[in-house]
Amino acid sequence: MDGQRDPDTQSGTNSADDHSPAAKELPATSSELLRAAQTVRDLEFLKRKTPISSPAFHVLADRIQKAARRVFQLAGRQERIGNEAPPEGSSIDDVEADLR
Repeated sequence: MDGQRDPDTQSGTNSADDHSPAAKELPATSSELLRAAQTVRDLEFLKRKTPISSPAFHVLADRIQKAARRVFQLAGRQERIGNEAPPEGSSIDDVEADLR
């Protein structure tokens, strides 16, 4: 998404107390997942400019692999949290706004 709220979801006017503990974990986990995915992207762009099979290329490849594993770990955590959260009609962006 582009950071804009879906008009079909709540507007973020609830209080933080209106959300389950699991739902309150999702904004931080989502932000961490987005940062980790950006790290993979940034490293891959660096690797594309690095001579193939050079020592620097292999270092970057290792870093990308570790960062990609982190993305999958965070996605798994987010799935577990999402499964624990009861349906409430709010998006992650809504919850994040209510926590501010």
